[in-house]
Amino acid sequence: KNEFRWWQGLFNTFLHPKAAGAKTFQEGYLNEPHPEWGAGPYKVEKMDPNEGVAVFVPNDKWWGEDKAKLEKVVYQQMESQAALNAFRNGQLDATAVGTQERLKQVEGMEGIEIRRGNDVANRLVMINSKAPMLDDIKVREAIFTAIDRQVIADIAFQGLNYTEELPGSLLYYPFQEGYQDNFGEAVTYDTEKAKKLLEEAGWAAGEDGIYAKDGKKLEINFPIFGDDPTTAAQSKAYQSMLKEAGIQLNIQEKASSDFAKVITAEEFDMVAMGFRSTDPYGPAWACQIWCSNSELNKSATGTPEIDKLLKEEMTAEGTEEGQAEVANKAEAEAFKTYGVMPTYAGPVIVAAKSGLANYGADVFGVQRPQDIGWVEE
Repeated sequence: KNEFRWWQGLFNTFLHPKAAGAKTFQEGYLNEPHPEWGAGPYKVEKMDPNEGVAVFVPNDKWWGEDKAKLEKVVYQQMESQAALNAFRNGQLDATAVGTQERLKQVEGMEGIEIRRGNDVANRLVMINSKAPMLDDIKVREAIFTAIDRQVIADIAFQGLNYTEELPGSLLYYPFQEGYQDNFGEAVTYDTEKAKKLLEEAGWAAGEDGIYAKDGKKLEINFPIFGDDPTTAAQSKAYQSMLKEAGIQLNIQEKASSDFAKVITAEEFDMVAMGFRSTDPYGPAWACQIWCSNSELNKSATGTPEIDKLLKEEMTAEGTEEGQAEVANKAEAEAFKTYGVMPTYAGPVIVAAKSGLANYGADVFGVQRPQDIGWVEE
C-alpha cells in the first residue's frame, strides 16, 4: 500500500517459482535439496542431513561470464572442537576461531592466516513468556535486571584483543546512522532492584536465598547447545548472577543439532541465541524481529500496539529517516515487555589456509561464490 523504502534489500535472494509457495519454502528442502531450483556458479551434487554434509560442484548451466574457480566445495557440519581438530589436521580449509580457546589452538600454525572483521550479529537472551511463572512481566524484568551483560561480553571477548559498546538495539549497530540505545532505556543492571521487583510480584526469599511463591521456587530452565567452552562459561555466569538475585537457573546441556527442535517447540524458559543481519536496512526487518506473529520472536511478548506501529505507522512514513524513527519507537516499547535482551555482537575471526582468496570476515559485504578460490603460485 505504501512505497517500500528499503528496496535494495529485496535483491539478496531470488526464488525459483516452484519454490516460492509458503509450504514449499518452509518444508520443500528438508530431505531434497532440489538443485534444479537453484542458480549460480555452483550446484548441489550431494546433501546428506544424517552425515551433515553438503557438496557443491560447478553448475554447467551457469550463465555468468565468471565461472566457478573450484572443482568442488564441501560443507561439513561438526561440533566446535571437531571442526577445529579437522582444520589443524588439514581436513578443513577454514574454520571460525572467534573464542580465546579456539584462537590459541591455531596461533603459530604454519601456512594459515587469521582474518578479522566486525560481526553483524545480534546475540541475545530470550525469555519464553508462556513458560510457568514467566508470564508475569515483573519476573521477566527482574531476570534481565539481574544480568550484567558486560560480564557475558567479557567472557566472549577474553583473549581476542577486542572490545565493543554494549548493544542497545536489534535494528541497528552502534556504528550505523539511526542507532539508539533502546534497551538501555528499559533495563539497567541492578541486583537489588531485581529482588525488589520479585517482592513486588509477590515472591519471598527462602532460607536458601531463592525466591518462592505459592510453594514453588523460582526456577528457570536454560538449555545450552554444543561443547563450546565459552558457551559453558557464559551459562555459569548467568547462573551465578541470577542466584545472587534469588533466581535458580538450571543449565541443560544439549547437542548443537538439537537447537532448531528446542526453539521451534519452545522447550525453554530462557535461552541464548542470535541471528546475523543480511543487510544494513534494520527497519525493513523490524516486524520480523518484534511483531507478535513473528517466527523469530519466540518470547511471545509482542503486543497489538507494537504491531500497529510497525505495520501501519512505520510503513506510512515516506523517508528512511522517518521509518527509522518509528522503528526505534516501537523497539523501545518492545524492550519494555522484557522478552528479549541483546548481549553483544562480537568480532568475526576466521582461520584460513594461506592462499584461500576472498573468504573470511566481510561485515556487510557478500563475496560472490565464483570469486572464492586459491591464489595461483
